[in-house]
Amino acid sequence: MFDLGMACKDDLLDDYDNDIILIIEEYQRATEKGIAKMFLCKQDGENAGIVWVDLDTKGIGYLHAGLMPKFRKGFTALYFIRLFVQYCFETLKLRSVEAHFPTTNKRAETLVRRIGFRKYGLKPHGTTINGKPISHVLLALTQFQYKGLKNGQPRRK
Repeated sequence: MFDLGMACKDDLLDDYDNDIILIIEEYQRATEKGIAKMFLCKQDGENAGIVWVDLDTKGIGYLHAGLMPKFRKGFTALYFIRLFVQYCFETLKLRSVEAHFPTTNKRAETLVRRIGFRKYGLKPHGTTINGKPISHVLLALTQFQYKGLKNGQPRRK
């Protein structure tokens, strides 16, 4: 998950709404090719961000989200991600949904853990920020685990 405000800050337009439109256009092309699905998140008619999943041929989706700064706190982000994960399993029939985050992004990790994602591993030096290597944590939720959560089974930590 990334901070849409920061992603839009250094670009050509420096306008969040137009930046969301550009990102949407990119993912609409990917959706047309069948390699991604995307939701535009709105609250009270205002763009809150986007949530999308990159699809592979094995039924695995790779979760991404970009939320505007004022929508990243509280239950708004949790609501959007939870709805999208439900769509991934119930409509797209994915086998699992994965999320990769820099280990420095504890807020995003906590958010998806609240939905039921489990930690599956660590990728050392997954990316660099300002030339400094940053590791990534891998979290996933399988269709079986998701069905268990829906049926009220207790969640393992």
